Amino acid sequence: AALREAAGAGADAARQTLLAETTRAYLRLGAARELLAAHHSRAAALGAERERASRLLQEGRAARVLLLRVEAALGAAAADSLAARAELAVAERELARLIGAEPAALAGRELAGVRLADAAVAVEREALLARSREGSPELARLRRQLAAAEATSAEARALWLPRLQVSGRYVEYGSGRTVRDGGWQGEWQGGVQLSYPLFTGGARDAGVQRAGAEVRGAQAELALAELRLAGALDQALAALQSAHARAAALRAAVRQAREVARIERLALAEGAGVQTDYLAAEAELLRTRAALTEAKNAEVAARVELARATGELSPAWLETNLEAGR
Repeated sequence: AALREAAGAGADAARQTLLAETTRAYLRLGAARELLAAHHSRAAALGAERERASRLLQEGRAARVLLLRVEAALGAAAADSLAARAELAVAERELARLIGAEPAALAGRELAGVRLADAAVAVEREALLARSREGSPELARLRRQLAAAEATSAEARALWLPRLQVSGRYVEYGSGRTVRDGGWQGEWQGGVQLSYPLFTGGARDAGVQRAGAEVRGAQAELALAELRLAGALDQALAALQSAHARAAALRAAVRQAREVARIERLALAEGAGVQTDYLAAEAELLRTRAALTEAKNAEVAARVELARATGELSPAWLETNLEAGR
């Protein structure tokens, strides 16, 4: 019975792990698409700058280095875009594998953005740790395995006790005479048998030692799992707080980087700007947008991992705590 319950808890842990991995793969695919879109935006901006530089060069109003500089930036952008496409393909295959679909089915399918409905975690660490120890399916599995090992140990120790057998039967004896003449006689028989092996070649002692070792191993595995759970909980809490603060700061940074790129573009068009400053502003905008996407996804992933640590992760939990949006 303990092993059956352990198997059930293991199935629960596997389901929660699958939910967490699928959520992470979904976030990874969304981030890959956002990054590729950002690369396209940068390439379009650099293409417009190349047209401007080429026109100025033909008119004799600019040096050739102006065109070479923007073409170098376009080459680097194209290389980065290829890397982003490769990441997108890997992300699509990973998510398709987890949901049992073909990667081609995800290629043109639109994915909704995901954000936390409420990023705040008001519960204290000790309360979360207590909930984790109570609700973790992995700990439940190890506890039931420990109970099974203890039952096996008790069975092994019982081999040192005498064996008592009680038997009963009804026997009919027959002869060549007919039944009417008393040819069959019935008789009830009963007995008690007590046996005890004096020599087993050390099998009983070895069985007890082996069962005891299994109990100690199960206890150590449970203790190690509790330590790992506490570490995972601390890591998830720290990642959640860090990602939340980082995403808030990067949202402002993206707005500022977008405004800087716009100003540098206008200044360059009016002949008052420097091309290197504009190219640097576009690169900084791309880097900041990518960092913001990473921070937002890290915040969601940390919250999902926290729910898995406490044993609360389920499709219903995802519906309650996640919502569409960026």
